[in-house]
Amino acid sequence: MTEWWAFKPITTAFEKTKQVLLEPFNAWTWIKLMIIVFFVGTGTSNVSSQLSNMGNYRTGGTSDYYSMSRAVENVLTNNTLLMLLLGLVILIIVIAIILAYLRNVFSLVFIEALASGDVHVLKPMMDNLGRGFRLFVFALAVSL
Repeated sequence: MTEWWAFKPITTAFEKTKQVLLEPFNAWTWIKLMIIVFFVGTGTSNVSSQLSNMGNYRTGGTSDYYSMSRAVENVLTNNTLLMLLLGLVILIIVIAIILAYLRNVFSLVFIEALASGDVHVLKPMMDNLGRGFRLFVFALAVSL
């Protein structure tokens, strides 16, 4: 019977993961990995997918539509409230950009932690700020 070529790399990856997580068990390592994975799991893709689904939910009948349109007209006539809403939108965009940048940095930190078997947060983050920025710019260019 022929040997499957994918089994050896999968077995190696499984053993390496088991060594990092369980041999010996260290709660501090798990906490550091949770911090890293938290930032890897955030970014603009999650924010944009959640914001794009907001229009799919109806909260009331057609009578609410007319009251809502009147409320929007009143908001658009009030300059102070309009500026506050614009500031809030800009703040959300800036936070999304920062989280997208940190996502790229921490994905490199995560890869380094798994490859070396030594989980650290701050030093690898500082070492990967430039590479993370280049990855962020590349991902932004590809998405545009």
